[in-house]
Amino acid sequence: MSIIYPFPSQVNPLVNTVDPIILTWAKQKGLLPSAQIEVAFDQSKINWFGAYIYPNADREWLTLVSKLFCILFLIDDIMDSMNHKEALKWAKNFESKTSSFLKSGEEHEKNISFILAFYDFARSLEEKCGSDVLNSFSEVWSEFCHALIWESSNKAKGIIPDINEYNSHRLYFSGVYIAIFFLKYMLSNKDLPTFYMLEAKNLSFHAANLICLANDLCSYPKELNSGDFHNHVIIAMKIFNFTEGQAVEWVKKIHDNHLKDFFVDFPAIKANPLLTQFFQGLKEIVVGSNAWSNMETDRYLAGSNGSIIS
Repeated sequence: MSIIYPFPSQVNPLVNTVDPIILTWAKQKGLLPSAQIEVAFDQSKINWFGAYIYPNADREWLTLVSKLFCILFLIDDIMDSMNHKEALKWAKNFESKTSSFLKSGEEHEKNISFILAFYDFARSLEEKCGSDVLNSFSEVWSEFCHALIWESSNKAKGIIPDINEYNSHRLYFSGVYIAIFFLKYMLSNKDLPTFYMLEAKNLSFHAANLICLANDLCSYPKELNSGDFHNHVIIAMKIFNFTEGQAVEWVKKIHDNHLKDFFVDFPAIKANPLLTQFFQGLKEIVVGSNAWSNMETDRYLAGSNGSIIS
């Protein structure tokens, strides 16, 4: 279904410069092992995602974040191409090797292209921002990996999660908090006073929910067709015995409530320039994610599950 937000989306004009850089990098790192996969990757405009959610990022930042988003989207595809038990084993190994690298800086993998590409991204992040930022990123990364393993474990065991449990993990395995992490450092808002940090946390929570709920509303037909139950709409249908239409309306209502809460404290936000800037950045991530999902890419509507790697 189509969702329209009360603020416009923009595309970073540097995307046409960064896109071929990431495409070349992905090929060099072995993430696109065939011409067919390379063409599908390019046509899906994966490298445009960062340009939609960070319309004002400079070339260095856009290149850096696009490396990680490239890895994350392709991980989603490669795990979809495996049976559930293989995907769980793959996710656990990926978490172990990448988390170990973030802690020690030592490479413990020489053959898996996704892990080697992550090493390259992490070194680039440390080179740009320093070891303190890399350490902070490791916490967000750990939350993402644990949620990814939780999702993979459910699939391997055939478990349909409770809706609240799903929602809490969804905010992490979606990668939304990773995107918000980068926003804070792009805007230098990591030094907000304690009071405004609480405001920023609340805004981040509502923004993350908006993104995840909008994505689930957009992607549920694909996941329903593939048998994947990790979606608000599908879980509502299975747990509450809702019809498809009832489930969609229920999820849409939750989404709209988060949208109201996202704006409710706006007068307080305007009292601090840093928080105003952060709020604007969150709006760009929300509307940019939605706009990218609904542009010419057929990732969420394709009959082949929208996967690049098939």
